[in-house]
Amino acid sequence: MGKSIIYFKRWTNKRYASFASMKAEVRICVLSLGCSLLTLPGAATYAQVDSTRNIRLTEVEVTAQKQQLHADLARVVTVMTKEEIATAPAATVAELLRFLSGVDIRQRGVNGVQSDVSMRGGSFDQMLVLLNGINISDPQTGHYSLDIPVDISSIDRIEILQGPASRTLGPNAFSGAINIITGTSDTSSATLSYTGGDHGLTAPSASGTLALDKAKLFGAVSYNRSDGYAANTDYDILNAFGQVRVNTKATGDMNFQAGFQNKGFGALQFYSLKYPDQYEHTTSMNASLSSRYKFGHFAFEPKIYWREHLDKFELFRFPIQEAAWYKNANFHQTDVGGVDLSASYFTSWGRTQAGASYRLEHIFSNVLGNSIQPRDVWFSTEKVKGTDDEVAFDHEKYRHNWNFFLEQSVSWRTLTASAGAALNYSNDFGANWTFGGDLSYGFARFFSVAASVNQALRLPTFTDLYYKSADHLPNSSLSPEKSLTAELGLKINNAPWLQGRVSGALSVFYRNGRDIIDWVKLPSDDVWRSMNHTEINAIGTSLWAEYASGGFVRNVRLSYDFIDLDKQSDGYLSQYALDYLKHKAVLSLRHNIAGTQRGAYGTFEASWLLSYNDREGTYTNAKAETLEYDPFFLLNLRLSWTKDFDSHVKRICLFAEADNLLDTSYYDYGGIRQPGIWAKGGFAVKF
Repeated sequence: MGKSIIYFKRWTNKRYASFASMKAEVRICVLSLGCSLLTLPGAATYAQVDSTRNIRLTEVEVTAQKQQLHADLARVVTVMTKEEIATAPAATVAELLRFLSGVDIRQRGVNGVQSDVSMRGGSFDQMLVLLNGINISDPQTGHYSLDIPVDISSIDRIEILQGPASRTLGPNAFSGAINIITGTSDTSSATLSYTGGDHGLTAPSASGTLALDKAKLFGAVSYNRSDGYAANTDYDILNAFGQVRVNTKATGDMNFQAGFQNKGFGALQFYSLKYPDQYEHTTSMNASLSSRYKFGHFAFEPKIYWREHLDKFELFRFPIQEAAWYKNANFHQTDVGGVDLSASYFTSWGRTQAGASYRLEHIFSNVLGNSIQPRDVWFSTEKVKGTDDEVAFDHEKYRHNWNFFLEQSVSWRTLTASAGAALNYSNDFGANWTFGGDLSYGFARFFSVAASVNQALRLPTFTDLYYKSADHLPNSSLSPEKSLTAELGLKINNAPWLQGRVSGALSVFYRNGRDIIDWVKLPSDDVWRSMNHTEINAIGTSLWAEYASGGFVRNVRLSYDFIDLDKQSDGYLSQYALDYLKHKAVLSLRHNIAGTQRGAYGTFEASWLLSYNDREGTYTNAKAETLEYDPFFLLNLRLSWTKDFDSHVKRICLFAEADNLLDTSYYDYGGIRQPGIWAKGGFAVKF
């Protein structure tokens, strides 16, 4: 008897539980999740996914034996769609993340210059950042985690996983993970855009997709510069990115990507308030090749990747300001290479998954690492102060990491459970185990409850271990950070109400963190020291509610997050780990003003983002005064006109934005003032 086949060309996130009882092969047109956080074992019923829109999806083959266990995650995963990104009053990934529940963004420089991202009271080094499922986190420091070679116009969606994921994503997914996904369009198109505004802002960009029968090619280039909102806050950023996706029997679902970013910026008071006129220049390059093969009940996912990050930091931008003791700028070159292989076996009752990976982390520096014989800094011809000798790298460090994991997921009706363990071995830190389990249950059609308990691991960065300056002392004997997190949540998903859809969730978590790493000092000290805190316990809750419709109010969402850290600071001041966002409330509203996109005059709409931020902790200002962080409100507004066409020009969008519309004076890091109101405007044309 031949196989009966059923085809679905649209999917509105309904429950297809009846598929499991069909003795047939089912082809569901699903969005490819091969590079998605949602492919975590047991992955997404509890995910905060926008499911109010019908989405045209590419065709892949899924047997009716419950292979899609990534549709049942007992974790908090927020998915920001391309439409939400395009209409948000934000110009960078950091600005988008600032207004998301559970995420803490602390900026030193604006518009992608440098932003630190953290979650749930964690530090910026405790976050894992992925680009199309590939780890691009920097082992030197988490300050470079958002050095991503794409602008937001090239991003199709952003997935944010709150909470630990070390057992599946490896070490450093300590308090959360962010996956940025590009180039998934199935149709050929090209987009040109331009943004200009206050402080000499100019930001042109171009991107395009060529969709062939078995392949999709995506490319993007963008440039962003400004004179700065204050002296020594100027910057210029160049991004270039290319991606090729091929799906054939020989290649499987293959994805190749390569990116380049070059960035120079005035670093006003970035790392020291004593010497404000600092300057930094970074360059990053990355490439990866990954694929997914399916053979009956088996699936294999091999990956290979490489990333290089170059950094030059000058404590004194202008030579006339240099102190007598100052020698030279700090130079760093980090190279990361890795291979990853995971395999899955599917049965009618669940999935068994196992994986192994190797990651090499290497740094050349004139500051970080162990002493070596000097070798040339190939990307600089700078001379050693007072000599004709070129600056050389005289420090180096290699680190080898192996990671192995085993995961079992099972599903029965609306009940899903997964459990697993991972072993990480490092030549510097030995063997460390992590364990965990997740459980979710759906009921009354629109509701689900979830619970999870997971351990996490975070290895010290090269900066944690070796950084030394006039006011920083290193500690090469640091231990890895460890934690145990328990979480419980309740969610309502897209329940119909008043010609729209209502979603919402309430979750609580408790995290016991041990050996937490931070730069600290006593108020009477002049220097910061890197050290392990004995224990930091965190308790928090997250509450959000959302209403979406096709009427005047397109979408309105209110969220509130509370975190409290029980810490033993012993009188120390903290640069990072003890300064956290205690209260965060966000109200977002997108509403129509007039018309429709396909109407004769297009559509005119507005998007508002209002946030309240109350940070716990203290900081020392340039006058050596110890101050507490003041709470503040931020309001962003975007007005846009959009018109669709049935011609070579498919869409035109004109927009005007205002960041910090209330002109609030605020500080993310002590002493580094952020800009007031910043007006922008521009256009985007899609062909």
